[in-house]
Amino acid sequence: MKFFSILRENIFKKSFLNIFVLTLILYSFSFRFSFVTYIVPVSFFLIYIFFNRKLIINLEASVFYMLLGILASLLLIGGLIGLDFGVRVKSAMYLFLFFFPMSYIFYCEINKHDINTTFKNLLLSYIILGLFIFFLHYNGLISKNRYQHVGNILAGLTILLFGIKSKWYKWVCIGIVFFLLLLSGSRQALVGLVFTLLIYLLVSRFKSVMYASFIGLLIYLNWDYIFKKIEIFAYNNGIETLKRMTYAIKSGGGSSVQIRFSIYENLIQEINFLPNLSFSPNKDSLLPHNFFLEYFITCGYFFGILFFLFIIYILVKAIINNKNNVLLYLAIFYFVPFNVSSGMTSAKYFLYYCLLVIIIQSKKVKHESLISKRECK
Repeated sequence: MKFFSILRENIFKKSFLNIFVLTLILYSFSFRFSFVTYIVPVSFFLIYIFFNRKLIINLEASVFYMLLGILASLLLIGGLIGLDFGVRVKSAMYLFLFFFPMSYIFYCEINKHDINTTFKNLLLSYIILGLFIFFLHYNGLISKNRYQHVGNILAGLTILLFGIKSKWYKWVCIGIVFFLLLLSGSRQALVGLVFTLLIYLLVSRFKSVMYASFIGLLIYLNWDYIFKKIEIFAYNNGIETLKRMTYAIKSGGGSSVQIRFSIYENLIQEINFLPNLSFSPNKDSLLPHNFFLEYFITCGYFFGILFFLFIIYILVKAIINNKNNVLLYLAIFYFVPFNVSSGMTSAKYFLYYCLLVIIIQSKKVKHESLISKRECK
């Protein structure tokens, strides 16, 4: 079986071990950790630099780090002025001492190897961590309120499994992981998967969009019946994600969605041309639940527009040149939590995989399609 041959060939390679450790730290390192824990990423970074002294970075990655560096610096300055050590200073330290060193190691690792090697390393890392984290969460060994992070890693694994050559076990694996995702209770992950699928259909398989539109019309015409059946199935079988989705649809998005829109309306008025050194994200009363909004308020219109245009630029460029690369869609999936959750703990995933997008669109590999050719016809 292809999967076991990938496992056997790659699991003891240095490149896989580096990606696995980085993915483990990415998912386990929370914003809420104390300053002492930053010893781990900083130490790992220093050790990595000691053994890999040839540092490289391209123009787009430099711009990316510069724009995030502006955010981190403003948070640090504003936090020190306002004595806001628990939120702004901590957010700045999270960027400087965790995100920057870990993401740069990731950038160096994926830049050293071809895209297929990166895919295999990420796939194996997500399989091991995804199933292990779900097991811990399902058995109560991870806090129940961490369901979004559990759902996100399972959704990421679902996307990566599409990169395996089309065999029966591929669809079995996708089905199993998707079912576990439904048990996690994460609406965000399910919405992200649907969003990613729609983007893929629009850019790669336009004919499929016509079929999907027809099916969507049939569902719309029979929506009341279908919705009732889904709701009964979800509650009878304890499918947490479907239970939360049906509740949100019945209640006009649910209280959390309605609160988000109210927050957006209030915080948009806080955006100025110049940076705002008094704004403190992640406080309960000012939780933006959108990293773009958080960036705009903190950095002002000028840097906010630059950041927004840069993200759109690298995504559009990558989609145009590498529309069948499954790693691109892994990054696109994390664009959803980036825009509906708050703080670096949620936004870090998309920012982290932006570097993967930068590498993908800069390498211009000939074998860009990691989705099987049979599926792309």
